[in-house]
Amino acid sequence: MRVDELLTNEVIERFRLRKETPQERDTLVSLASKALCRKISYTCRNCYFDALMELVNFYKTNRILFEERMKEKRYQIARGVCMPLGFGSSRMIVYQNCTDELAIEFLSLDEKNSKYFERLPDGWKDDVAEYLEKLSGKEHIPVELTPAELDAIADMKRMLIEGMTKRAVKEHFVTFDKVGDVKVTKKYIDSLLKEASEQLKAESEKKTDDPGKDGALENGKNQDQTEVD
Repeated sequence: MRVDELLTNEVIERFRLRKETPQERDTLVSLASKALCRKISYTCRNCYFDALMELVNFYKTNRILFEERMKEKRYQIARGVCMPLGFGSSRMIVYQNCTDELAIEFLSLDEKNSKYFERLPDGWKDDVAEYLEKLSGKEHIPVELTPAELDAIADMKRMLIEGMTKRAVKEHFVTFDKVGDVKVTKKYIDSLLKEASEQLKAESEKKTDDPGKDGALENGKNQDQTEVD
């Protein structure tokens, strides 16, 4: 039975009169558990009707959140869990807002966070690895670089200037566990190394275009001597 079939005036009236069918009652119990994120006690005479009206009100006032909660979830954090998404973060993950995307982000912080879940898919570690790969290679670098990343890039530039190959620099940095709060992957180090190389190239081009004061004075002297001669 679909949501729109349950929330019709005809069905609502049957619940009010306590003449609902067993199928309608089972559908209500299932939907209420998903959408309202809690188990409802059905011990009083009007419990089913009260739960249905709560569901109707939620559907009308917050349709987007209602539909989000109705999606089939591969991940579900345990009831009562309230954890920040990173140290000092104001963003929290709880039973009510746990989407698959949010769950994977939470697990990417520490695989031991799996103990907080009541349901995990078999391939959750692959999901986390894929998320970290996307984060390091596509989403993390374009935003403002963190102090730890700036330090890493500065070290890479120094090593390249000293004559180390890019491959050697990469092999050195992939041995790290993290750069700041970001877990190290080969793709992430490639992106930092690319940034370091581009900075060196830009600095080299700037020196070529602007030789500096000493070069300008030297050129000036030569011009004066030529004119006197």
